[in-house]
Amino acid sequence: MEVGAAVVVVIMVQVTLPQEVGEVAISEEAEVELVRTAKEQAIKDQDFEGAAQLRDREKQAKEKLERVLAEWK
Repeated sequence: MEVGAAVVVVIMVQVTLPQEVGEVAISEEAEVELVRTAKEQAIKDQDFEGAAQLRDREKQAKEKLERVLAEWK
């Protein structure tokens, strides 16, 4: 996610979601971004095993974010 898109997500979360849901959503979105960045670096470093583990963490964080948002709706 690009910085501009992250800002839009934060603004959307702050405006439309209850505070506790918004905090979890922002936290999970930040986790996704951190893991994605680490995964891309692992790929550049040709650490494919590490990249695969990071891919799994990224998927879990995305699923948690989707689950939190779905439960809120």
